Amino acid sequence: MTTQDSVLDVFNKNKAQKATLEPATDKIPDLLMKGIHFHQITNFQSAEKYYKQALNINPQFPEALQLMGMLQMDLKNMAAAKEYLYRALSIRGKDPDLYCKLGDIFLAESSHNEAKDAFNHALEIDPKCVCAMIQLATMYLKQEEYEKAQIHLINASEIDPDNSTIHDLFHQLYRQYNRTALANYHKKLAVYLLTQSLIDYTHSSHDTLFFDSSRALEVARQRNTFTYSGVLVKCIQTCFYFGKSLPDAPFNLVAIPEDVNEAALFFITTDYRIPGIIDFDPSLPEQREFARESSQWLDTFTEFRIKYAHKLASLVSKQSIVFKEDEPLRILLTSSIYTLVMQYCSKYLARAFEKLGHLVNFVIEKDCTRSIPPCLLVNEYYNFKPHIVIVINHSSPSFLPANTFCITWWQDGMNELINPGIINWRPRDIVLSAFPQYDYYLQKKGVKSPIRQRLCVDTDLFFPATPFESRRKVTFIGSSGHHMVDFNNKNHVYTFDILVERMEAGAFFSTDYIEKIYQELPEKLRSDIAFEFFNSWLLYNVIREKSVEWMCEVGSELGLEVEVYGRYWEHNPIIRPYFKGELPHGKEIAKIYNQSRFALEATPGTVYSQRVGEICACATIPVVYDSRGNSEAFSFEDRLLFFKNRAELKACLQQKQAIDVLPIAQAYTYDSMAQSIVNLVREHLAEEKAQTSIDYIN
Repeated sequence: MTTQDSVLDVFNKNKAQKATLEPATDKIPDLLMKGIHFHQITNFQSAEKYYKQALNINPQFPEALQLMGMLQMDLKNMAAAKEYLYRALSIRGKDPDLYCKLGDIFLAESSHNEAKDAFNHALEIDPKCVCAMIQLATMYLKQEEYEKAQIHLINASEIDPDNSTIHDLFHQLYRQYNRTALANYHKKLAVYLLTQSLIDYTHSSHDTLFFDSSRALEVARQRNTFTYSGVLVKCIQTCFYFGKSLPDAPFNLVAIPEDVNEAALFFITTDYRIPGIIDFDPSLPEQREFARESSQWLDTFTEFRIKYAHKLASLVSKQSIVFKEDEPLRILLTSSIYTLVMQYCSKYLARAFEKLGHLVNFVIEKDCTRSIPPCLLVNEYYNFKPHIVIVINHSSPSFLPANTFCITWWQDGMNELINPGIINWRPRDIVLSAFPQYDYYLQKKGVKSPIRQRLCVDTDLFFPATPFESRRKVTFIGSSGHHMVDFNNKNHVYTFDILVERMEAGAFFSTDYIEKIYQELPEKLRSDIAFEFFNSWLLYNVIREKSVEWMCEVGSELGLEVEVYGRYWEHNPIIRPYFKGELPHGKEIAKIYNQSRFALEATPGTVYSQRVGEICACATIPVVYDSRGNSEAFSFEDRLLFFKNRAELKACLQQKQAIDVLPIAQAYTYDSMAQSIVNLVREHLAEEKAQTSIDYIN
């Protein structure tokens, strides 16, 4: 309730009493109305003048006392506000609204126990006091006592079903319970009841269930996109409707059964995301009720998926996996189309295992309208019974059978790896690390000797196809890290600028030098920026951003054709003229490298990367930001060109002769990695067998 509403509400109460005012006090209503007028337009000085005139006539007039108390609260004079309200309560002690106002003051003072007492007292007087219910629900939500909040909201909604504040609080509550459909149902009602306007889901942040199939078709044809669960790759909005499939329907238009049980079975057995929004007309009572019921069903389907996954996981953990020397291995890899690089690593590695004659199950979404739910993922484990599971950038699934091998390949500084906490490694976990900087974290997590496995190249896709002499391009293919830095945060900007200044001066960012820069930052700034963020994301972004800027500038100066591909480069005015958009991984990238004389790699802390391998496979000269001395020795360093500053980069791009870089790519193929993993597993089994024999003899 707004101040304008509440002050009028005070005046409009007890009309019968106002009708029988004594002649001495008959001026009070006019004075209060004038005070309310100024109170509504926040002219508090004039409002106070008229309220005081009313109290001068009758110091015990309860409405005048209450209005003066509310005014003092608006003026932040809480002690005076309480004094006026207590005086009003001494006259009208059974007024629940007075206790609600008193509770509001206690809330403003952060006196939560006193506020609860006041609101509960209001409910004792009037069990249907919606104001008290709303305030108690709000308090319990902030204190994360969600069950208590829900009780008050349910009671309030039964009394006042069209109260927008109640629906807004329901929206907040169900978000905490991860009941997305119900949360968005109440959000839509809250907006409608407050503004009488409808939320347009044309550019929705969720997949949507429509009651009208023609409306669903209309929106599906727009192919709207949104970011799902924090992933970087955009999802395509899926539009669901009840009924039968339409002829020539777009792939993101999906019919679901009208029967609830059949709809539940549909969502449990498919990898479509469960819609988080229902498109309905809140002005129509029948649609409003059906939307509420449908929201409950959808959230129940989500909960059932999770319960079913737990049940399957329990069954998987009890499976016994049998290894036979004369039979191919069953190898399961999982990935997601919403990853930038990992999906291609998994895909190419799966193909390499198949070439070796093993049975492979590569689990990934069919398209951007889907996201594999846990129950279907665990079901793949249950049915396939893998000997080996390959995961990238996370630890082994907790439900794996004891005798299943899990290869965990760490390529990036994921939270699970860098943040505090333990990882429960299994005896048959084999831990691979792509870069030395991740060995440190793995060792802290209990891995004594991570196995080095550099990023690989698929030489079936990347190979030389264009003579070196005909190439005139210098290119960079990769994403900007700009989106990982908060440029509205002055501490981020300050630190970013320091790193840019050091890089432009030609500094070598050794481990010791990075630590020195960080320790020189003001202590208050370091409390806002963790060293891991400074070392991983800020430095990464600076080196990549400046390197690509230099490439654009000096490449153009030297008459080379400059091209940049990837994501998030639109923000940079130096790079923007050369930015060509995103390329799908594989043939299109190989095609660009085959048109390039030079290609840039600008990642701190390493000399070799998957990008370098793919560049070399196309016989293109890699121009690499110089991290030598800060990374492992690389036996092919003499075949790479290195730079630390703009002048060195310019010298690199003046190289005239081709360099034989093909041996670099040939040393790190997915085929060789697949064979290495099989060898590791076979060796592990042989060691276990030998140890068992020794134990038996002893």
